[in-house]
Amino acid sequence: MVTYTPQLLFDTVAQALILQGSAAVEPGTDQCVYRTQSGKKCAIGHLIPESLYDPIMEGFRASALIESFGLRELFPPDLDLLMMRLQLVHDTTLKRQGLAAWKSDMRTLALHFDLDPQQVM
Repeated sequence: MVTYTPQLLFDTVAQALILQGSAAVEPGTDQCVYRTQSGKKCAIGHLIPESLYDPIMEGFRASALIESFGLRELFPPDLDLLMMRLQLVHDTTLKRQGLAAWKSDMRTLALHFDLDPQQVM
């Protein structure tokens, strides 16, 4: 199992969401979820291994998810703020404004966390 660093976390989310092309929103609800019934995943959903995902996780914020479901081994405490911000950018910008605006916000996020934004250039 992977233990994420800030850069690996950022790159993994960026690559996955660019390939996916849109937010993970459950049809008819306008609510972002970790995983949709059609297989889309949110920023944090792409980081949770299939073997650890449980639908009960839906509705938990990233920080509560880590503690409540024993995911700390994957996500050290120094990643909590970055994960919350990645979740926020997915749930707001990607959902409401699309991929181009999301990439811009991700570049800003990378600079804020002193990460290489290459994945979203």
